[in-house]
Amino acid sequence: GISGVIAVTVATNSIGGVYGATIFDSDVDALAGGVTVSATADNSIDAIAVAVAISVALGSSFAGSVAVAGVIAENILTNSLTAGIVSGSNIGAHGLVGVSATDTSSIKATLVSVAASISASGSASVAFSISATVANNEIGSTLKATIDDSAVDTTDAVSVEARADTLIS
Repeated sequence: GISGVIAVTVATNSIGGVYGATIFDSDVDALAGGVTVSATADNSIDAIAVAVAISVALGSSFAGSVAVAGVIAENILTNSLTAGIVSGSNIGAHGLVGVSATDTSSIKATLVSVAASISASGSASVAFSISATVANNEIGSTLKATIDDSAVDTTDAVSVEARADTLIS
């Protein structure tokens, strides 16, 4: 007898966002504390893709069996983050003035591909199996944290930070 099987799984995931926090052409008097302008993205893709192929052939004089399994996964995260004090703003504070754009997005991809082939006969038998996985995982972020064309007067520190702390596993 002759037996053959092909199993293929394709997974495509894409997430993207635009995040912003801005003090624009404004006067802020924080006499009892600080001022924080923050844009944060924390997206996640958790992808699981599985393909299983099992082929069995039995014959009296000849048996041939083929099993092919494959998984293809593409996971893409794209974020654009902007945080700022801009365009003629005047900030007065009695604490920390902080501007931050932070991306802590992550991709976790688990791919499983299994192929098994069994053949048996009284005289000749052939069994062939192949299994493969292919993954493309990308995180692309654009981050901007700025104080531009504005005045900041504080009794504490000024912090401006753009940080990508992304993870692919």
